[in-house]
Amino acid sequence: VSTNGTTNSTAATSTFTVAGPTVAITAPANGSTVTNPTNVVVSGTAANATSVTFTLGGQSYGPVTVTGGNWTYTVPGPLANGSQTVSAVSTNGTTNSTAATSTFTVAGPTVAITAPANGSTVTNPTNVVVSGTAANATSVTFTLGGQSYGPVTVTGGNWTYTVPGPLANGSQTVSAVSTNGTTNSTAATSTFTVAGPTVAITAPANGSTVTNPTNVVV
Repeated sequence: VSTNGTTNSTAATSTFTVAGPTVAITAPANGSTVTNPTNVVVSGTAANATSVTFTLGGQSYGPVTVTGGNWTYTVPGPLANGSQTVSAVSTNGTTNSTAATSTFTVAGPTVAITAPANGSTVTNPTNVVVSGTAANATSVTFTLGGQSYGPVTVTGGNWTYTVPGPLANGSQTVSAVSTNGTTNSTAATSTFTVAGPTVAITAPANGSTVTNPTNVVV
């Protein structure tokens, strides 16, 4: 309202909206799979907000400062395998946003044995190489002939170990399990055969007749 000292103007009005805080989660993306359960980065965007808090695996984290409309936090973990949901809320110090959620999967460790291959035959029972692959894992342990070996470090998704032996002849089974430090994989097995020594006589041939009894070649 304005006045000239005698008369007042009619009132002028302006209606505006104060935008409340919002929040979104960009990582881990909804529906994604996390293969490393340790040091999982949780991040997103937030508008009209100064900080974000979030929950994951029953644990609360934050407040995380919003900088340039973005926020990020590294959860040390490791997280348990399976489905996980992160729920985040931002605030401007007075008002909270509605919650944003993202549900993702933490992949557990797996292991496979490539050598000795299942059903194969090993002809040298000494220094037998046991090797394979492993995903989402840091190490592998295995048993062979009643003996445990490892942990064997997983490098680039592969692991290998040379068993000094010698192994006993006959059927042998190697059983391997990988781990990410928290969770173990299901066991992988490979059954192979250690071939024993063989010998054959070619001379004198069975059923043959030797005519010179001196210097018989065997």
